[in-house]
Amino acid sequence: MKKTIYQILFVLIILLFSSCSLEDLLSDGRINIETPEDGQKLNSRSITIEGDYIFTGERDEEAEAEITSDIFYVKIIVNGHLPETIGSSSEEIEFNVTTTLQEGENKITVIGYYLKKKIREKEIYVYCDTKPPVVTISSSYTHPVTDGSLIISGTVETHDLTNIEYKTTYVNRSDPDNPVTTETAYKLLPYETSDQSDTGTWAITYQNISSTPYVDESSIGDLLTISIRVVDDVDNGGSISKQFELFAQ
Repeated sequence: MKKTIYQILFVLIILLFSSCSLEDLLSDGRINIETPEDGQKLNSRSITIEGDYIFTGERDEEAEAEITSDIFYVKIIVNGHLPETIGSSSEEIEFNVTTTLQEGENKITVIGYYLKKKIREKEIYVYCDTKPPVVTISSSYTHPVTDGSLIISGTVETHDLTNIEYKTTYVNRSDPDNPVTTETAYKLLPYETSDQSDTGTWAITYQNISSTPYVDESSIGDLLTISIRVVDDVDNGGSISKQFELFAQ
């Protein structure tokens, strides 16, 4: 009983102070995928799969003598397609394979073999999104501002949206020789979308507009600039800005 407890404690200590998993300890081999990381999101369809397979079990020299092909080999399979196979007479095989991903989710499987017997298998998933988001400001403005506010709206289209951020820059030009500029920091812009579409809609209301009246083409109104940027998980962010010249009633 005590021996069993000590064995369990020994295994737990090894797991605690090493990068090995319990499956690594119980298996005759170990697969390490350095790149890409499991769950990684990418904005390129080209990818390099890099890592190593190490056989840690006991070797059968008699069986090895009868094998005419590679004693050890590893297969790299992407989305179930024909595998890339790398063979060796060494117990440790390093792999570096460049392949092409599909849009969306991709399954990468690495399998290590010894004497044509599968020893260890490891799977990871990566997500590919090469389409940059598109953000638009659809609002148009014709003076005057009737109630001291202006509604600005638009759309955003992306497959993997994290958030939209916006900021405003307001230039009060009631005294053209001494304009006063007020700028906000970027903050989240709420949007609405549906499960059937990648296109979302957004709208904000800018208030407390105190512009000068419009008289003729020589009139000078206040300036409102809205700047919007899209941040998504694969670094495909886009940005846009639009300026409005505002006049009071």
